Amino acid sequence: MELRQKKLSPEQEKSFIKKIEHSLKLIKKDELIEALNNLKLTEGELEHLADDGNTIEVELLLFLLHNIAYCYQNSGEIEEAASYIEACIYNSEKKFKLSKNKTKSDAYYSSRIKQCSYLSTLYSYLCVLMSCIENHYIAVFHAKQAVEYATQAIRTTIKAVSKGTGHTISAQKLRKKIYLGEVAKKPVKEKTHTNIPILNMCLKMMTSKDQPTGLIKLNTIEGLKNELKETMNIDSAMKIKPITYYKIKTLANLDFELDNDEAFRKIFNTIISLYLLSVEQSMMDLKEQSISSRNKAVTIARTFLPNDCLLISQIQYLDE
Repeated sequence: MELRQKKLSPEQEKSFIKKIEHSLKLIKKDELIEALNNLKLTEGELEHLADDGNTIEVELLLFLLHNIAYCYQNSGEIEEAASYIEACIYNSEKKFKLSKNKTKSDAYYSSRIKQCSYLSTLYSYLCVLMSCIENHYIAVFHAKQAVEYATQAIRTTIKAVSKGTGHTISAQKLRKKIYLGEVAKKPVKEKTHTNIPILNMCLKMMTSKDQPTGLIKLNTIEGLKNELKETMNIDSAMKIKPITYYKIKTLANLDFELDNDEAFRKIFNTIISLYLLSVEQSMMDLKEQSISSRNKAVTIARTFLPNDCLLISQIQYLDE
């Protein structure tokens, strides 16, 4: 599907969103065949509109393509699932590149972080799918891309905070608060983030050529939801998850990107992408590279994740 000039009307977009949301309800009921048939019909309608010169919103495309990929993977049609994840990557990267030179605002950084995290997840999915059809050479490439985007998500988060975007009171806002008697005259930070040092250390581990040692359990992310500790693991990372339009479309603020759960998700992406890279490198008989990738994944996991995270028990150093 090519993105062209004429935009769909808001009513048309809402209609397509409702159709895809109906398919998501069918997915929740495990009615995959009917859900996939409905999604494919919607795809045909959008292709027809695109051929007539209509621009299809990227988020709407991703909402459709991602959930079609989910249906195909769960139906055992791996090559079809891979082709739709590739389409998601194509559209996501196109948007990512087009938005690169926009003003460096709070929303800009939040958007970049979200896009990097999503692209890391997509490349991890594609790595798994390529491995399933024993195309390990291509799987290694996709795993490396997943690592790169996971690293970039953390780097962008740190960069946004270091520039003070969205986290300090502006001079004008501060003067107004002082005038209204809301704050003392001494400038203060609105909020500090305990997860910035953790993300900084994780970034150093990711980008170092040396095997990281970490400060075991001195930098653990605290206060995670028990659900995340249990459900975010290797098994879940191998399976495409359905996605909502709200999740694709909505931008979070930087405070949200730095809370415990989101910091965990960012580090989880780095661990999973490194683990997948290690597995695929071993399939290519790249022993030393495989050991390096695996050991880096394990060190990061043991440094930053709580002991009761399922993921920690699933990955070990290759010499253990």
